[in-house]
Amino acid sequence: MNGDAIGKQIHTGKSAWIYIMLGEAQSIDREELCAGLEGVEGLDEFFLARIAVPATPPTSQIIAAMWSSQYWPTVYRKNNPLGPHPSMISRATLEIKDDAALWMSVAYRVAQRAHETGIGEPMAAVIVQRGEGKARIMAVAADARWVGETNRSPTSTGNPMAHCALRAISMVAQKLVRHERRAAGDCIETPVLDFEPFQDQPILEEERIIFQEEHPNPDGYLCHGLELYLTHEPCVQCGMGILHSRMGKVIFAHRQSLTGGFCSETRGHDMPDIPEGSAGHGLGLFWRRELNWSLLAWEWEPTQELALLPPSIRMSILRL
Repeated sequence: MNGDAIGKQIHTGKSAWIYIMLGEAQSIDREELCAGLEGVEGLDEFFLARIAVPATPPTSQIIAAMWSSQYWPTVYRKNNPLGPHPSMISRATLEIKDDAALWMSVAYRVAQRAHETGIGEPMAAVIVQRGEGKARIMAVAADARWVGETNRSPTSTGNPMAHCALRAISMVAQKLVRHERRAAGDCIETPVLDFEPFQDQPILEEERIIFQEEHPNPDGYLCHGLELYLTHEPCVQCGMGILHSRMGKVIFAHRQSLTGGFCSETRGHDMPDIPEGSAGHGLGLFWRRELNWSLLAWEWEPTQELALLPPSIRMSILRL
């Protein structure tokens, strides 16, 4: 401010300016600061105050308002590092608790069909749209990682782009494409390729029935606000696909100790059959503050659904 004559005049003149200096209290020597301020020409009076600033973001709007009145202006954002607020989880749980078992049962049955037909592992996904007191299935997809795998080896992991979560999301996208092409008068037939990596066309009859139905909200953004029911925790790849599709809720049954991306704690280090140092990282992708989307996720307790399946299928699911 004292670098030139004009700045010095503004600084020392009778103006309505108030100058505020902010700093971390433990890094500032009070006596040294006072001595420095007293030596500033034209600074007739000053005062020092020690203000408490919350170390973590508030976990609700109520806490934000309380902290703002008592300490420091604070804003509540839902993507706080502590995860979704309990009240938000409670409201969302009430929305899904009455029929979640129904959608999960569908997922288990489709997973069984994937195993029986050999197209993939006993895994499946069901996407549900909820609104106006009703819910309907938007997409059903089994795991199809073994489709087109003619030289399958014991160490092969199959086609990662044909995981059930990605297939289900892509089927919703195909419905939107179909609607847009029909509205524009374009051909809606999809080309037949020698190998389709995403496998987003129906393979099982259960998939085909739902795929033939039209998208109820073709003007929306892909899977915005929809619910995804999975027999298994999505891997990191599928987890990011779920985030980018703007899914609203994810409910999965079985944790994937090495490859799962949704659980927030590190897993597998205490399992005897997993080598030391190869435990899965707790990425918690559903609620990462550095990502541009977050959603709610639950781990399902699948006692009833598993009991409905044949013993061989049930053990295959539990081993994954």
